[in-house]
Amino acid sequence: MTARLQSAATASSDRRRRADRLLAAALRRARPFAIAAMALPGAWLVWQWGRLALGLPHALGPNPQEWTHIFTGRWAIGLLIATLSLTPTRQLTGLVAPLLYRRMLGLAAFFYALMHIVNYVVLDQFFAWHEIARDIAKRPYILAGLAAFLVLVPLAATSTRAAVRRLGARRWQALHRLAYLALALASLHYLLQMKGLEPRPLVHAGLAGLVLGLRPLLAGRRMNRKRRR
Repeated sequence: MTARLQSAATASSDRRRRADRLLAAALRRARPFAIAAMALPGAWLVWQWGRLALGLPHALGPNPQEWTHIFTGRWAIGLLIATLSLTPTRQLTGLVAPLLYRRMLGLAAFFYALMHIVNYVVLDQFFAWHEIARDIAKRPYILAGLAAFLVLVPLAATSTRAAVRRLGARRWQALHRLAYLALALASLHYLLQMKGLEPRPLVHAGLAGLVLGLRPLLAGRRMNRKRRR
């Protein structure tokens, strides 16, 4: 009976490895399309601002700055959730291939977060640093959003393989765990802006909470398995 169970487990593991290899090959081939898909919203936004600058019809609404702020913020937090969901996906399915997109998704999240910050500093506040400081002191959601962005900066700066070699794998992993803190702060930033029960911030916060909650649960399950061996 034990031999039969071991044989079934081995066959299942082999099937998973084959599926993982096939998925990895497909994801590598699809990488240019994935990059284009992540860049498309930003390119579309730039195009709309170009139309606005030329006096042509555009899709930015009556308040383009506010529309841009909402648009870039939603993409930033959505991509950050997608980035951090890949690790629990691997732990639950045993598939490693989706991690091939982790760095790409993380950098895309940072790119939209940067656009979000630039929109606020340049188009909303016009580089009025004293007004920005007053805004941060008066509105906790701005402080939470700024903190989330500042956490993401060193993660984006150390996203290369050269940075992994320079820092060492253990220190690099410890640093990049701060992405979970960035997600928590970004979710707080989003929720604190709610006016009543708005579904979109609640959905984003729920997904973020799921990703953040799964991490300790899966880590605990892994520790229990190690103890049993």
